[in-house]
Amino acid sequence: MRLLERDKPLSDLAALYDECRRGQERIALITGAAGTGKTEIIRTFAEDAVAAGSIHCAAIASAVDHALPFGTIWQLFMSPQLPTKAREQADRLLNFEALAAKSGTPGQNEMDAGKYLAYLSHILSRLLLDVTEETNRPLLMVVDDAHNADQESLQCLSSIIDRLRQARFMVMVSATDGPQSFSPAFLGGLPPAPHCRHIHLDLLTENGVESTLVEQICGTVAKQVAAEFHAISGGNPTMVRGLVDDYLWSGQDTEPGRQTIGPETIRAFRSILHRRDSTMLELAQWLAILGDSGTPSAAGILAGLESDATVRALSALDNTGCFASGRFRHPALHNAVLDGLTPCEQAAMHARAADLLRIEGASLRVVADHLVAAGKPQATWAVSALNEAADHALSSGEVRRALSYLRLARRLPAQAPHSEHTKALLARAEWRLNPALAMRHGAEVISTIFSGGDPSGQDLPAWVSRLMWFGREDEARETLKRISDPKKALDQHTADRLDAIRLGLSYMFPSGEEPERRATALARGQSASAPNNPMCQAVALLVRTLTDGPGEPTVAAEQLIEQSTLSEPAFGAVASALGALAYGERLGTADTWCETFQQDAAAQEAPVWQAIFAALRSMIALRQGNLVSAETHAGRALQLIPAEGWGIGILIPLSVLVNTATMMGRHKKALTHLRTPVPDVLLKTPIGIHYLQARGRFYLARKNFPSALNEFQLVSDLVTRWNLDLPALVPWRTDAALAHLGLRRREQAHQLALEQLKMLTLAHTRERGISLRVLAASGDPAKRRAHLRQSVQELQHSGDRLELARALADLGREYHASGETARARDFRSRAHRIAKQCGATVITDTSFPAEDTGSRADKDKKHDAGARERYRTLSKGEQRVAALAADGYSNREIARRLFITTSTVEQHLTRVYSKLNISRRSELPVPAHGS
Repeated sequence: MRLLERDKPLSDLAALYDECRRGQERIALITGAAGTGKTEIIRTFAEDAVAAGSIHCAAIASAVDHALPFGTIWQLFMSPQLPTKAREQADRLLNFEALAAKSGTPGQNEMDAGKYLAYLSHILSRLLLDVTEETNRPLLMVVDDAHNADQESLQCLSSIIDRLRQARFMVMVSATDGPQSFSPAFLGGLPPAPHCRHIHLDLLTENGVESTLVEQICGTVAKQVAAEFHAISGGNPTMVRGLVDDYLWSGQDTEPGRQTIGPETIRAFRSILHRRDSTMLELAQWLAILGDSGTPSAAGILAGLESDATVRALSALDNTGCFASGRFRHPALHNAVLDGLTPCEQAAMHARAADLLRIEGASLRVVADHLVAAGKPQATWAVSALNEAADHALSSGEVRRALSYLRLARRLPAQAPHSEHTKALLARAEWRLNPALAMRHGAEVISTIFSGGDPSGQDLPAWVSRLMWFGREDEARETLKRISDPKKALDQHTADRLDAIRLGLSYMFPSGEEPERRATALARGQSASAPNNPMCQAVALLVRTLTDGPGEPTVAAEQLIEQSTLSEPAFGAVASALGALAYGERLGTADTWCETFQQDAAAQEAPVWQAIFAALRSMIALRQGNLVSAETHAGRALQLIPAEGWGIGILIPLSVLVNTATMMGRHKKALTHLRTPVPDVLLKTPIGIHYLQARGRFYLARKNFPSALNEFQLVSDLVTRWNLDLPALVPWRTDAALAHLGLRRREQAHQLALEQLKMLTLAHTRERGISLRVLAASGDPAKRRAHLRQSVQELQHSGDRLELARALADLGREYHASGETARARDFRSRAHRIAKQCGATVITDTSFPAEDTGSRADKDKKHDAGARERYRTLSKGEQRVAALAADGYSNREIARRLFITTSTVEQHLTRVYSKLNISRRSELPVPAHGS
């Protein structure tokens, strides 16, 4: 590879050589950082000088030569270009044993050694002068890497230079820049200009790097990667050469901006670090150990350097181009330094780094990371530091980092309270990944509480919640009772948490609570302000929504969510408030918030939270009639947490999967889900009634009406016993009514539907729509059409498109039965279109009388043509709104889909009704496919 940006040094050397040929001694001192090309400059010039007739003597000093007196000068005089006689004479003079004898034994004064050095220099100078006179050729002597040369050789060479001022003699000495200056005594003894010239080699510029690349890589690519190569190498020629070799070896298919650091670059980098004294290498190793967590000054302290020595070493590293302000220019260079250390060496260095950084006030995370890297630190403060760092990591959503700290802390010897605190934090961290892991630590804690002890360092309210999660009601109640002992003083925060847990327990396991006690707890929650006890507030809002329907509690729930950020203390309140939105028929809003929180949970490494939000989204999608999304979210929920970690919560996604499979007509799949083991407390918690309802609907779809009725009756018994008979929670009466209809018990069915309708407020649009549809099927045929039209109207506002499709299908059958086939086809078409979009296959037109296929096709074509013609009277915006409204979307959903306001949707629909001469949503014509 051609030397680039080195023309000036070469021309300076050539000028010195011309002066030397004319009989004037000349000395060139070549310096520069490691890898800047000093050796190549010397080699290139020496080849030209030899070709021009000079005698060339060379020596390359190595680190071991530093301890060998006259070792470098011996190399010079053993050059094969010197006459044999001169070499033999020099060898006798420089014989190590002879030198040792003649230069004086230990104890002799330094004057004798100095006299012998003068004598030796005189003889060697005479020898060189004789060579130049006898051969009539200039003499070029080269010492490369002179910073490694022994002092005796440098003193001898300096003396020879002084003696040959008028000879045709040229000396080239190269030395690598480092923290310490190269032999001040030798430099001070050099003659002044013009006899001596100092040539310093700088790093390559970006243009110089590009010119270097052009020789090996095509010009276009060279221009693209030059900046990157320069940024990695800092312009160090040795590094650039390594990068080029790696680029060519990689097949030249690396994208610009993504250069791979390969073995040749690493080899070049290591050679640079090892070329000067060990201080630079040691400092680089400490910089690598500290990484971004430490400062260069801290690295210097750990390397045992004084502050001024640290500054010099850092400057020397920066001068190589591989570092910038004491930082590695590329992560691969950082790793290369670490790879040069054994695991034991790295561990010991990390332990020392942790100790220093703790004293200097570094962050908890930084100190803990070094302790983990140390493997088994011996510091007595390590466990407390790891605990504190883990607590901070959990609060920041770095669960896996916290676990790495805590698992190390568990292995280290520690006494209470530190060891107990470690266990408590470990349970917190593992709970976010898999609750079953956390419960491994529960037996000892619960046993201590039951025996009257007080487990130090444990979050006892959290253990009550964990027991509830796994359906261990009795243990949860006993634990709550013991930690709520009036004799124990509780701070306000703990008291608020216990109130929230008590309220949650009263609803999650209501059999053990008298209705009066639950009402008291609920009133307490309703009176609590959200900032002080948001969990109580959220549960109270959910209960009010189920009881009174959408309205003020739904608005308050959304406000609570807007004020919350996802965290461990806020999670329960957020989940309960989202339930209030879902049951408050704010399905789209609830789903949007769930998605946002699900992303936050993923960022905080909390699969359990992700799974719960996925389960909530599956329930929301089911209430929207979106079976495909419901199935997807429920399946995702079960993937995020192993089955053994779900506790009683598994009943939520499992019931959704049974429902979706049933409604999609996949009965075998539904049966597979029903065979999944469920918690033993199925009949003790309201969460289980969703599962019982799903199982009853499966039997209903299979026309096993007695079994279905048994399931719905069981739901009735449970909610009655718990005083939780809320149709908004589970409308079991309409499900039971459908089973009675299957058994041809119309009167019982009608009574149940009517009873449910009377229990609902006007705000419960979804449940009212369902009740009206079943009431129409079981009641007076004369009122059937009115009930169905009212059902359609209610369901259009509810957001449940699958239930709307069922009501439309029933209304279509009603019109067909009265001979109004055109209207019948309209409602039938809309019902099937919506059902298909929902993913359902259970709505069919089998109840319509058979008709001639050709005649029916003709009528459908005429109907589609008529619908298309009517839609042409509308503007494009009105057409889009009308089409979505005809497909069963609510005004809020239409606004969200079209990115317009709800007010704009209402205005469009008002104009649509006027232009089409209709008075209600259900009369909208179904647009033809593609219109």
